[in-house]
Amino acid sequence: MTKRLLLLGLLAFGVACQKAPAPQPPATPAKPATATQAAQQAQAPAPQVKPVPEKLPATIARVNGEAIGKDEFERALRNLEARAGQPVPAEKRSEVYRGLLDQMIAYKLLLQQSKTLKVTITESEVDNRIKQIRETFPNEQAFTKALTDQRVTLEQLRNDQREQLLVAKVLDAEVNWKVNVTPKDVDDFYALSLIHISEPTRPY
Repeated sequence: MTKRLLLLGLLAFGVACQKAPAPQPPATPAKPATATQAAQQAQAPAPQVKPVPEKLPATIARVNGEAIGKDEFERALRNLEARAGQPVPAEKRSEVYRGLLDQMIAYKLLLQQSKTLKVTITESEVDNRIKQIRETFPNEQAFTKALTDQRVTLEQLRNDQREQLLVAKVLDAEVNWKVNVTPKDVDDFYALSLIHISEPTRPY
């Protein structure tokens, strides 16, 4: 699943930028590595992830001028922790935070591409999506409690689902022919708006 999510992010970036790469000179064939060099490369430590500041700034990143704010990032983080069933471990903080931000940036690019393509979502489509989410709960009280626990209003949920539907249509239009993308992949790609009260499924 991780490779597929990475591919989604890379394709999202390519779809949004739509720029041809600059011509490159022919590459010089690399010399085959010796057994000693191969062993040294295999034992080389993984590159260090740049530490994330303890106090996050009000604006985490900008995607073509559109801000990803601290509140939006923290809401995505809460959902990620809910899906994992535990807070982000201290030793994984920088790695998880930067990975989540990469997904959010790729998602923003897809949303921006939906505007370029003039993709639209009807209120009926959003209503059906909300109905599907409601049906995963035993009753309306449980659904409302989940919203409260996640600190998400119904209007925020509707807006998030509208955005996910837009992204799904962009993927259908420009990405699915390159990779087999399922609705669950889209949800996993950016789980900001999904509400989960099931058992944890993805530990760090």
